[in-house]
Order: sequence, then structure tokens, then C-alpha cells
Amino acid sequence: MSNTQIANELGRDRKTIRKWLKKDEPLKYQRTVKKPVSLIRIKPISKREWKKAA
Repeated sequence: MSNTQIANELGRDRKTIRKWLKKDEPLKYQRTVKKPVSLIRIKPISKREWKKAA
């Protein structure tokens, strides 16, 4: 099976598949945790922009 066929099957880029196949060991899965955006920081900016638009 070609790298392109594997990529299509997995929904990944063929270059990613090539990189994975070059590795001696499988990559460890590490889930990244996204930090929530604080609305306290966004609120003052929004008010300022709202006043400019009005």
C-alpha cells in the first residue's frame, strides 16, 4: 500500500505518513489541553470597539 493510499485512508497528509513511517518507534500520544479564553480580557476590548462602531 502506498503512502498516498494510507494517507487517504487515515485522513492525513502523505508527508505526515512518510514522517511516521521513518520513525523507528511509534509516537507517544500526548493530548494537549487548551486553556479557555477569559472573557474578562475580551469584555473591555469589546466595549471599546462597540463604542467606536456606534
